[in-house]
Amino acid sequence: TESALAPAFADWGRSRGDGVTRAGSDAEMIETWIRVRTLSALTARSYRREGRRLVLWASVERGKSLVALDAEDCAAYVAFLAAIPAAWIGRPAPLGDARWTPFARQLSAASRRQAHVILKSLFDWLRRAGHLRENPWELVGLKVGDDASTAEALLSTRAFTPAAWGAIM
Repeated sequence: TESALAPAFADWGRSRGDGVTRAGSDAEMIETWIRVRTLSALTARSYRREGRRLVLWASVERGKSLVALDAEDCAAYVAFLAAIPAAWIGRPAPLGDARWTPFARQLSAASRRQAHVILKSLFDWLRRAGHLRENPWELVGLKVGDDASTAEALLSTRAFTPAAWGAIM
């Protein structure tokens, strides 16, 4: 089946942010940020994945480019990551493939935290590069719960020894 998201991703969203880089689109801004921020291929892959996901979401769900996002949009994206709609999830396929989707599964709490950190860093760089006046991610608190497995593990352990409990009680 063809993903409705694949064609929407083709343009990456055009931006009109003025800045000290030559980047003129969301894709160019993300690639410039990656180029100047990391030498690690794994880090670059992670940065690119999170940037692309946000650009696609902003374009499809908000009709906005990166530099047009505000704090409310960023908060909505955090909520989106906590409950990704089924249409956005599918089996891995190469970018450009009609079956491509940006997510393979729901994200864990740790993955949502990591996305937040990466996007906050991207927007801080966009601000310093002159593409934004302020970083809207600075105003967005990350509210994520624990993964069920982590919560169960914490509940099944004892924070205090029996002797400590005895002293407390």
